[in-house]
Amino acid sequence: MNSIWDYIFTGGHLYKKSFWREEYEQIAREKEVTPDHVFGICKGGPLMDETDREIKELLRRKGVLTSVFE
Repeated sequence: MNSIWDYIFTGGHLYKKSFWREEYEQIAREKEVTPDHVFGICKGGPLMDETDREIKELLRRKGVLTSVFE
């Protein structure tokens, strides 16, 4: 669970405390979105367009997202 201190420490960018920070930032540069957007998709946010679906697939390929059904 994220605390208010995590939010303050990261300036509202919770992805910065993640083990996967570099992957979020790299995917964000590649897809021309913010790392916060990539982090949101990884945490179960809605997929709004084809770019979001591509981001989710990249997260899977990099091992950031896994499924118990794979």
